Amino acid sequence: MRLCVALGAFSALAILLSGCGGREARIVSEHSDFDAKLTCEHLQGERQVNETRILELTGERKAATANNVGMFLATGVVFLNLNDTEKREAEALQRRNARLDELMRAKACPNT
Repeated sequence: MRLCVALGAFSALAILLSGCGGREARIVSEHSDFDAKLTCEHLQGERQVNETRILELTGERKAATANNVGMFLATGVVFLNLNDTEKREAEALQRRNARLDELMRAKACPNT
């Protein structure tokens, strides 16, 4: 019985610590105080940077998943990165891009 309690406590601790394995999310805001001042070139440039970052985050997520398999096999659940930081950042960038698209349409930017 004590063994079961000890294993349960260890498992709970391991799950709590697993959230520490990732990095803090850097969520971009959908709106910026400077939106009205941005030119078409600025809007398109920011959108392009965001698209590149989304691709990087997708690769980061795939790498984290592969690392999780190796870490689980080597150490159990203690060092797994189970958070959704990359997903939340990519979703925020997609929302920002939607806002940039709205601004480009409102300014009648080419290629929108």
